[in-house]
Amino acid sequence: MATPDDVLRIGYAGTLMAYTPGQERRSSWSRIKDWFWTYRISTANQYTRSGYYLFRGVQRLGEKYPELADRIKLDLWGLIEPGNQAQVQQMGITGQVEISGYFKKHASSARLAACDLVFLPLETGEDPLYIPSKIFDYIKLEKPVLILGKRSDCTDILQRAGVGILADPFDADALADLLARLIQEKAHLPEQHRVDWTYVEANFHFKNLSQQLVDLFREVQDE
Repeated sequence: MATPDDVLRIGYAGTLMAYTPGQERRSSWSRIKDWFWTYRISTANQYTRSGYYLFRGVQRLGEKYPELADRIKLDLWGLIEPGNQAQVQQMGITGQVEISGYFKKHASSARLAACDLVFLPLETGEDPLYIPSKIFDYIKLEKPVLILGKRSDCTDILQRAGVGILADPFDADALADLLARLIQEKAHLPEQHRVDWTYVEANFHFKNLSQQLVDLFREVQDE
């Protein structure tokens, strides 16, 4: 039986929608005519903030690497739709997944800090410019970020910052292989994924961004 030190803990705090492949979810308002608004059904956003593909990867991990099945733990809390728990039960991974409700900000941050990795589910990329503010909380934690999605500006930021681990959510076998490697390399993850603070501060610190705006205004003014 695995000891706590052997278990790879992956944490997530926030909203996780319940999703199964083929299900369409209404995602936003669109104006069809000047006087008529309707929901736009987007097939590209179906697994945004969903745990389904990560659950599938954990299930496949147990099938391919049964000796590692008890060495992974998903710790999920916040607004977790009940369908996620149902999927966990259907996939037979209740021993690897813990779902909780809300925690206050300080307690939630402490729980994330106690994890080995943090989880970021992304959309397939209708809007590659979409960058959730959560990623900066993750960078501050200095934890590796397991990203399920396609390459985008968001994934580029996390990878350039040194913490992003991008995986294809649709390839359960490859995800299982990745999870197996992360379990085996758990002790080395902190040194493998150090935050590049020079990059982060140069590009996202408000003082540097403000200075860039000032320089731009001066350049325009001088023309």
